[in-house]
Amino acid sequence: MFEVIISDDNFRKIMQKHCYETIKYLKNSRNFFSFFCYIHQASFTPKLPLEIESSLKHLTLFSMNGYTFDSIKVTEKNLEFEAGFGENNFTSTVRVPLNSILQMTVEDNVIFVNSGSSMEQKENYTVKKEISSSLDAILSNPRNKNLRNITR
Repeated sequence: MFEVIISDDNFRKIMQKHCYETIKYLKNSRNFFSFFCYIHQASFTPKLPLEIESSLKHLTLFSMNGYTFDSIKVTEKNLEFEAGFGENNFTSTVRVPLNSILQMTVEDNVIFVNSGSSMEQKENYTVKKEISSSLDAILSNPRNKNLRNITR
């Protein structure tokens, strides 16, 4: 039953709206917060240097306080903010889809959990894993040696 609920599009829309409303509330009431998100769904402008990008974990924690908090712009689909990265505080505008936010905290207390987000990540992982396995099977056939230059 749980997987049926969290894979339902209507449930995901409800969670996304709840995420939007929670961020809007925190911003308007000036409550600093942190959140975990799936970093591969975030975008950076300008793009992060490779050494910084490669150091970010699959599930990354962002802290919204100070200038980063003041720079927050939230829409019904995305959270956008400016942040500094690395020793030299490389500045980039970060855009995070709300459905990739897994959890929000205020003063180490969890105030939001997005169950639908974890289901989406599970589906993406499963699909990528299946595609990779299928490609390996195709490439293992000697008749398909001309396909070995396909990038994954």
